[in-house]
Amino acid sequence: MKTWFKALFVVTTGLLAILVPLTVVHAASTSGTFSFLLGQGLLCSLEETACPDITMAANGDTVALNGTGTLSLHSVSAGGMFVHRDPSGQERAHGTWQAKQLMSFVSYGNAVPQGLPANLFGGKAVIRVTLLVNGTPVHDAVLTVYCTLGHPPKGAHEGIRLNVQDVINFNRQVSGDTVFMQ
Repeated sequence: MKTWFKALFVVTTGLLAILVPLTVVHAASTSGTFSFLLGQGLLCSLEETACPDITMAANGDTVALNGTGTLSLHSVSAGGMFVHRDPSGQERAHGTWQAKQLMSFVSYGNAVPQGLPANLFGGKAVIRVTLLVNGTPVHDAVLTVYCTLGHPPKGAHEGIRLNVQDVINFNRQVSGDTVFMQ
């Protein structure tokens, strides 16, 4: 009986040693409220290609998007404007977007490693949005926002992606800057 109890104690202690740090990292990466900017505001003074955020589909269509918002662990409030263009640059549609649901958010940490203020953060937010043309909802989409400040994973790129459900997937980040702020 003592051997079984000792084995259980060793296994439980080992699991706690692994799980507690993971829980702390996960909680730290998703706690608090963040404001964010997508291709607008002060970001536009950083570089020529900072505003708006542009992403491209496999067929060469692009969508330019800007906006602002706030998010917390389980909610998001955000919106902005979009312009959809064909490969020749002709406008196909324009309108606004509104956040409906925060699907996930992972913080990459603050911008101190880049020599920037600690209230600026990198991260990845996945947000369900509605696209509106002339105020009328026309499509649901998934907007993914990437800011590569802090400690982003290898291969992460600054910008956005927009998957317009059952229509077109703008999955190649072209240009634009984003930032999360706390």
